[in-house]
Amino acid sequence: FNQNTFSAHADVETTQAIAQMARSSQVFCVTGSLLLIVTAVFHGTGIAELDDALTRSHAPEFLEGAILAVWVHFSIHLILLAFLGSIASFMARNARRMLAATASVAAVDAALVAYFVGFFAGVALLAAASLCFACGALLWITPSHHR
Repeated sequence: FNQNTFSAHADVETTQAIAQMARSSQVFCVTGSLLLIVTAVFHGTGIAELDDALTRSHAPEFLEGAILAVWVHFSIHLILLAFLGSIASFMARNARRMLAATASVAAVDAALVAYFVGFFAGVALLAAASLCFACGALLWITPSHHR
């Protein structure tokens, strides 16, 4: 190999490594998004039981409505977070920041739920999704990182 051949070979290897890191980042992000969607569906299935418990509690109607609204809102929040995380993994600019923000929001969600409700499968799913987005952010390579 002469110097030019070696340089061209190194450039090809670098390009392939960057492409692999980008694919890995996207896989982590899509996995995190799927985990959030599963969590949202899992959470949403509990609304009928919650509604029954609220009715039996004889809580004021306003409180019943507010609790149900917050319950539905959290499921919608998770679906929107999944959408943002998935879209961010395919963005050319600011993807790392968006993925880090998505990871942070999912981590805060997990911490809040664990604190107020205790640890259960839903908290584990939120924590796993947060880790997926964090890994996606760490693996994300922008064009300026490989010049």
